[in-house]
Amino acid sequence: MAELNLKQIIDRLNTEFTEDTWKLIFWYDDNGEFAEDMKDIELENARVYYLKPDNQFYMYKFQIM
Repeated sequence: MAELNLKQIIDRLNTEFTEDTWKLIFWYDDNGEFAEDMKDIELENARVYYLKPDNQFYMYKFQIM
């Protein structure tokens, strides 16, 4: 599998969110390689939300609806 770097990820996410449609992208970082970096990224037309064991209802009710 190709190695990803943070710039590639940000560029791709910004590309995905250029349209006027709603999109959800779920990112699973099994090894936690990007955990620290993801806290600091800023996307042009999207927000990053972190799903944790204690906030599933909050994510659904207040962010997605």
